[in-house]
Amino acid sequence: MDVPGFKPVDGSPSRSPLNVADYLLRETEGRTLTEIGSRNGDILACITHFKVNEEKLPAPVSVELDREYCDKMRARGIEVRCDPIEDLGEDALPISDVYFWWPMAAKTQNTAWLRHIGGVLQKKGVAKGKLAIIACDPQWAEDRDNSYELRDWMGGEWRGKVFYDEGDHDRQFGGFRMIHVPLDFPFPSEEEVAEGKKKAETKRREAAKAAEEEERRRKREEFRKTRPKLDRR
Repeated sequence: MDVPGFKPVDGSPSRSPLNVADYLLRETEGRTLTEIGSRNGDILACITHFKVNEEKLPAPVSVELDREYCDKMRARGIEVRCDPIEDLGEDALPISDVYFWWPMAAKTQNTAWLRHIGGVLQKKGVAKGKLAIIACDPQWAEDRDNSYELRDWMGGEWRGKVFYDEGDHDRQFGGFRMIHVPLDFPFPSEEEVAEGKKKAETKRREAAKAAEEEERRRKREEFRKTRPKLDRR
């Protein structure tokens, strides 16, 4: 990908690897995009060039809460909503085909943002066909653990892997897991997820107990068949 005059401001792991921009361009071709949490805007600076100049689409939007980053992105020509995503309701949330983010705190942000964005879009009746793409760094325990919750409880699908090499230090090379979540999914509440996990754990323990009992029964039966017969004369 060649963007005239492009120079990255941040490096990994302060932002998503630049190869994520290539992935997003492939996966969102012909579709509008909002990024949540953009720092200095390296990813959107790449994507905006192609979305506007080649796909002839509206410029992607950043939702960023840090005002210093907002000002820097505006200086790069990036459209910005400078507010926390949770504060953007029906009248303020950018309506896009795809929402992308790589969270700072996967455990608390991913499910909350899905419920919020999905809830707004569903209430407006425009959620069908819209998608969240969430980046996950499997080298980071919180990202890795939460990716299973997104898959098992929030309708997520592990769709792709983005490999990158931006340096020799920790987390500057590796592979990002890209998780796609349809935003018309009936997202469960935290309480429903907790209750579901509790039931799943109970079911797992019951299955393990049943397997242990079956194994003991099998061994007893095997012993009966193979034990030497006593001479009772």
